Amino acid sequence: MEAKENPYLAHTKRGREPIRQKRINVNKDGGDSTHEAFGRSVPERTRTPLKRFKYGNYRNYYGYRNKSMGIDSRLQLLDPALFKHKRVLDIGCNSGILTIDVALYLQPRYILGVDIDADLIHAAIKEVRLVNSLLPPMHKRAEALDQLNTAHLVDIKSYFPKSMPAMFGTIYIDPTSNTTQFPHNIHFRHSGNWIEEEDEHEPYDILLALSISKWIHLNWGDQGIKDFFHKAYRSLQDGGMFVLEAQPWKNYKNAFSQSPELRENYKKLQFLPQEFEAYLLETVGFRYVEVLGASENAVEGFQRTMAIYFK
Repeated sequence: MEAKENPYLAHTKRGREPIRQKRINVNKDGGDSTHEAFGRSVPERTRTPLKRFKYGNYRNYYGYRNKSMGIDSRLQLLDPALFKHKRVLDIGCNSGILTIDVALYLQPRYILGVDIDADLIHAAIKEVRLVNSLLPPMHKRAEALDQLNTAHLVDIKSYFPKSMPAMFGTIYIDPTSNTTQFPHNIHFRHSGNWIEEEDEHEPYDILLALSISKWIHLNWGDQGIKDFFHKAYRSLQDGGMFVLEAQPWKNYKNAFSQSPELRENYKKLQFLPQEFEAYLLETVGFRYVEVLGASENAVEGFQRTMAIYFK
């Protein structure tokens, strides 16, 4: 008896065309939107809308800012003595990678990261659990941190391979612990628009505003960035520090693709980034500024100047 040929393999025979099964065309009036090809039901191909990030809330921001995914190079500009045992607020923390580095290596007693994007805050909380599960035992961790030199930071976040938490789950973090060591010193909160929220009930020693000024400026205009500076000042205790990494004016146009609204807002701006320093000192009221310089980065656009304004 002659064997029957498998129709799904017919297209592999020389000189034979594929044997297609019944095809149902998509109706213009919104009828059946599936068709069958080679005996399989295939859904209609649809174009996924492009996700826009008008607040700079990119999902993989640190993937292209910090391609090595090691310690953020901006930490090399920050003096650990200024942060140790301090109370810190990181505004626009994104997925929390830098906030975690500050909490771990600079050892503040408390650091809160806030962001307008709830999904990024959720990602940051997951990242804390992961990093905590990759660190060396506490006694080895303390030894490494005691010898900390931010000019030559040693990454201790890969003592254990990522396969360990992947196989066995992340290490439990006791929420009732009173210690101020990582991971008990770090917290995250979805903030919405921080400028419009009530002032902080307890002032901070340090406020971080790293690469967020452009997004505040483009979304809320000249008055919005000025309001942000004034609130930052009010949120600090006397002697507190405002760490600012402002994007230069030439960088603003890169945001146009995220929203037509940003392009229109850009046309109305008159208060330029090069005027921020004078405004912070002469109008807001900071006593003086210490320019830290720009951090090293393989991507030229991320080599931005950081400065500390002292209240």
